[in-house]
Amino acid sequence: MSWFLFPAGMVVSTVLLNLTEETNHGILKMLSLPIRPALLCLAKFVILTVLAAIQILISVGMYFAGGAIASYTQDYPLLLPPLFVLKEAGLIYLAAIPMLSFFWLLSVCIRTPIFSIGIGLASIVPSVLMINTKAWFAYPMSYPLFVITAEYGKLAANLDTAQVELVPWIPAAAGITVLCLFISCLRFGRNR
Repeated sequence: MSWFLFPAGMVVSTVLLNLTEETNHGILKMLSLPIRPALLCLAKFVILTVLAAIQILISVGMYFAGGAIASYTQDYPLLLPPLFVLKEAGLIYLAAIPMLSFFWLLSVCIRTPIFSIGIGLASIVPSVLMINTKAWFAYPMSYPLFVITAEYGKLAANLDTAQVELVPWIPAAAGITVLCLFISCLRFGRNR
């Protein structure tokens, strides 16, 4: 989920959220309000982060439902502790915020939905390669996968995975998020 399903769902959600502006000229109505376009852009980004949280919570719920059914049918406890699952879901969510800001930037700057979706989905695939490099922190689409892979490495015996180092990651993630949101705010509502 953290490698492809969640990011792909967020690419589609981002483009759909942006396309709602086009229905009945909603963007023109929004831009005519006495609110700065940058604040509208940030408000829509907050909505995107809420959609991401909802998607992760639905996935956690489905995990517990599926795990409970499998545990019952196999007469073996297959569920992980709830606090561990919720902690991992929270880590995936926090790690996804820079990725969401990049997808939002694509959606704002590229007006053709098919190109925005295509570039967004194509940017997810290299994350598998990026988590195996020392510069993984420079590629925000790899953050959720790297975080969950590092956590799996802590749990498994004889599995040596790279661990999350906060010093290069947090400044890079914050910088990418701020840069993407800044450019998005500048470009929001243009070309209308």
